[in-house]
Amino acid sequence: MNIEGYAIVKELSRGPITTVYLGKQIALERPVLIKVLNTQWQNESDLLERFRREAIICARLKHPNIVNIFDVSTDPKNLYLIIEYLEGEDLEEFIKKHHPLPFEIILHLSKQILSGLAYAHSHGIIHRDIKPGNIMIDREGAVKITDFGLARAEDLPAITLQGGTVGTPAYMSPEQAKGASVGQQSDIFSLGATIQELASGKSFFAAKNVAASIQKILDKQPPLLNDQREDIPQWFADIVNSMLSKSESDRPASAKAILRKPGFQKSAFTPEKLAHFISDPSTYTNSAAPSETLPPAAKKGRSPKKIMIAAAAIILVLLAISAFQFSKTEPPARQTSQEANTTPAQQIDSSDFDMVIPVSSPPATNESEQVENASPGIVPEKQPALTEQSARLVNPADKNDTLAAAISSPEPPAEVVNGQLFVACKPWADIYVNGEKIETTPLLMPLELAPGEYAVELRNPNFQIYQTTVNIASGRVDSIVINLLPLNGYLDLVVTPWARVYVNGNYYEITPLKDPVSLPAGRHEIRLINPGFQTWVDSVEITAGTTLSKTVSLQK
Repeated sequence: MNIEGYAIVKELSRGPITTVYLGKQIALERPVLIKVLNTQWQNESDLLERFRREAIICARLKHPNIVNIFDVSTDPKNLYLIIEYLEGEDLEEFIKKHHPLPFEIILHLSKQILSGLAYAHSHGIIHRDIKPGNIMIDREGAVKITDFGLARAEDLPAITLQGGTVGTPAYMSPEQAKGASVGQQSDIFSLGATIQELASGKSFFAAKNVAASIQKILDKQPPLLNDQREDIPQWFADIVNSMLSKSESDRPASAKAILRKPGFQKSAFTPEKLAHFISDPSTYTNSAAPSETLPPAAKKGRSPKKIMIAAAAIILVLLAISAFQFSKTEPPARQTSQEANTTPAQQIDSSDFDMVIPVSSPPATNESEQVENASPGIVPEKQPALTEQSARLVNPADKNDTLAAAISSPEPPAEVVNGQLFVACKPWADIYVNGEKIETTPLLMPLELAPGEYAVELRNPNFQIYQTTVNIASGRVDSIVINLLPLNGYLDLVVTPWARVYVNGNYYEITPLKDPVSLPAGRHEIRLINPGFQTWVDSVEITAGTTLSKTVSLQK
């Protein structure tokens, strides 16, 4: 395709509705994104309207936290958006790469998204699809909301999307999941689900299928973030929890109201610091003061349970040191059974076993650390955290082997969340995925598919086979919305004496026909008119790939 003033460099992504290219604006020599509507949809009025709306909405919004639109064409034969190119990654990729994120970065990202959302809402725009995949972070530390394709503007007429889901299941608000009208509070819920994932590393509402995900949205409430992470302050956990309230009236009144909270006002984090973190996370230093990051419980002191554990650790360490020093000066005497039962510390005969006890009081960061080749009775410099299995009894015969190793259960494999594919076509079709028939439209629910690439075919014996390739992503709903192109059949008419031929009310030709009439497979009305004869009307059934011959003698 040719777009004046721009050159296409390469294709970046192809979805069922649109294709995105990396392009170049020739005059300014800058990279841009070129988003075009796939050619098969150029006659679909609702999709054309959706594309046009995205252009209109994005062109209105000029804000540092919203992606810029440089140019647009709404000509049905040449639809495109020229979008600001951000060299970076979306928030979904960012979370996977950098989790767990320092709280000050979580706070900064939340503040930037809220700022862009507050601006959009002030202009009457509801995004309706806030999620990590629609938030971009570039290498310079800019944070921008993208993809307003599902957005609703108060002064634009509503449209109905055929075969699509308005929103992404794991981030829908309860009212959105029910198909009710949505407002600012719906975007606030979706952002709450996004922040929850930003802090915890996974989507709380994601499930194996759309129905299960929606059920979680309607029934389940995520745990408070400060119950999951000690560095999350209570005030922030409470805000996110309120954003995820099932009732709209229980959520914050607006994104602007959330930004007025003191914790957001005090944040002095900068895009430059975020850029530093992105470029080299290993050298990043958390600048947040302890009082800003610790939850109230941590500021007041350790819990009684932790104090008891620490005290027990100290006692065990002192006993170990004492036993070690004593063994260097005088061999322990063999004890009688009566003596052996006097105190717990005397229950182990040192001539049979050595006791290895870790003395490092701070908890180890890696429970699988192993202490190898340690000499019996010598306290290693680095040990795992004290647990119920930390004190090891080692037989002298095994002194050359590993003396102690932390035992940790392997983490269960991460659950693979399937994607969804909704197929809507006219008139109907059998759906084949990788050559296997799966379903027949109309579908009651989207197809559930594991993440990956699939060859999809839609087959109806009277229509051309539609073939495409789709890339299913985890937790995402994609759509194929198509009008199948009919396979034509033919009608050969011989009329005596002659007639004007009308097909489905439209004038076609005067007999004798030069060639048989090419018609889509299906039923058609044929009308033959000659002023001197009675009008002849009948319906014929055309079968794809065949010719129907009909001879008609008009009557006076």
